[in-house]
Amino acid sequence: MKDLTALTPVNLIPATSASSATVTGTGKDISQYEQDGTAQVLLGSTAGGAGATLDVKLQTSADNSTNWTDITGAVFTQVGNAASVQEIGLKLRSCQKYVRAVGTIAGTATFTWYVILNGQPKYA
Repeated sequence: MKDLTALTPVNLIPATSASSATVTGTGKDISQYEQDGTAQVLLGSTAGGAGATLDVKLQTSADNSTNWTDITGAVFTQVGNAASVQEIGLKLRSCQKYVRAVGTIAGTATFTWYVILNGQPKYA
């Protein structure tokens, strides 16, 4: 049985404040995680303000530079005028070697937010 306390976190989007446009995280190599498992991905965000929204999704790529594609089902519920903490499960077998988070902000507001992936190391 695997030790669930051995989950290894990686910042897909380190805590950041942004007020407009798109924030794209750096691709992270997920090959060190158990590929048969499901990683936990967390989003934490402050409220954005009336009329402002934050949409966050996960993407994958084989080479960390080109052909980034959205991961089916790896989308968080839109954040608006209320703080939010969310969790989704990411089936690692459905991903290529690299994963990143992308957040798109609409409206006039500043969101302070982060995205963290927790995975089970292959050799824990």
